[in-house]
Amino acid sequence: MKAWSSFMTTPPTLPTGPVPHPALDYEELRAEGLRLLGRLAGRQWTDFNVHDPGITILEQLCYALTDLAYRTNHPVADLLAGGAAPGPPGPAEILTGDPVTRADLRKLVLDITGIGEAWVEAPSEPELACYYHPGSRELRLGADSLESDMQPVELRGLHRVLIQTTDQLSGNAAFEQVAARLHQSRLLAEDFELARFAPCEVGVSATIEIGPSHDATGLFAEILERVEDYLTPPARLLTLAEARARRLDELFNGPSYVLRLSAFA
Repeated sequence: MKAWSSFMTTPPTLPTGPVPHPALDYEELRAEGLRLLGRLAGRQWTDFNVHDPGITILEQLCYALTDLAYRTNHPVADLLAGGAAPGPPGPAEILTGDPVTRADLRKLVLDITGIGEAWVEAPSEPELACYYHPGSRELRLGADSLESDMQPVELRGLHRVLIQTTDQLSGNAAFEQVAARLHQSRLLAEDFELARFAPCEVGVSATIEIGPSHDATGLFAEILERVEDYLTPPARLLTLAEARARRLDELFNGPSYVLRLSAFA
């Protein structure tokens, strides 16, 4: 009898009546957009068919409005506790974001095991400079001395990434891992130019006087390590106590999957 009553239970269905809010009505939003287009740009814009790119943009906007209205129509408690863990999300989920600055990109590279140091900077000067000529509205490889307002065209969106590897990661493998990590978070119209720091031999001449009770071999190794750290200092991570002393918006500024480097000094 219990199984029969469960079988006769009415299954859930989607409502077919009016939507509870106008922002959830896609067709009405599209029709209102067409009415506004006809009133504001009817003399210049007369093609309102589905193949027109402007109509495609309008339909995407209407969909975005309905999606936003659907999400905000949920109870606030459900919106705050939308993750798998109970309770509202923590600072690591609220304050972090995608890498958008060169400092964020540097954190991505430093998060790779085997990378000792990394710098992200503007690209080097191109071999062939390109200039914009306002008179002819052309891009040329050479400069014209007769046009005083001519300006060189600078490349935007290209980042030069310099990496310093350690014994844990070889050269080619380092380039492959760095390129893969950066391109996973690459923004539109951006690219990367990878380069490795060229070794520079440094000689230190010093006379050191030690006592008879000191270990000469251990002391010599410690001196070399300190000189190396001074000449090529690695990225220093903050301790837990130092990180807690900072503001949360500074501590969690940057990509969420490199939080251990988001507060490096």
